[in-house]
Amino acid sequence: MAPKSLFLLAALLFIAGGGGQMRCGAAAVTPSATVSGVVPCSAGNDINAAEVPPFPNAVLQAVCANKVVANTTAGVDGTFTMNLGPIDKDLVGPVLEPMLNNQCSLAVTTPLANCNASLADAKGTLTAPLQLQISATTDGLVSGLPIIGGLLAGLPIVGGLLAGTAKISAGPFSSEV
Repeated sequence: MAPKSLFLLAALLFIAGGGGQMRCGAAAVTPSATVSGVVPCSAGNDINAAEVPPFPNAVLQAVCANKVVANTTAGVDGTFTMNLGPIDKDLVGPVLEPMLNNQCSLAVTTPLANCNASLADAKGTLTAPLQLQISATTDGLVSGLPIIGGLLAGLPIVGGLLAGTAKISAGPFSSEV
């Protein structure tokens, strides 16, 4: 694992070890990990979802290290939001650690023929790689903890986690075998 990945994993374990809840002002914040996007109704490699019709009502699974960790169904417009759960000790090992090693993806379990009959002969499963995307913040807990905040406020990964949300982004969908 690269040094940057080790630091991120250490930060995640620090947060998970703290019970998964952080105080931000008067309210407790439980950081959570989510992924959202649009499922394309297309076959091929590196599909640009903005250039093809959406796949309505597609069933999706988040798979990390060959284990299904979450699932959801896209809406009638093909959009989805999947909550992978709170960032705690139960999420770090099975989801975030494999994600750092490029072992997580979204898989569409609904056959492509359900959105377009001409795709009935399409080979493979429609999948997209998952990557951790955390935005920087300097408010809330980071600025409220002078020692930790001062050391970590400039690090977008830790700042984003302390702010309460880890955004997971899906790469382009492909239907490779």
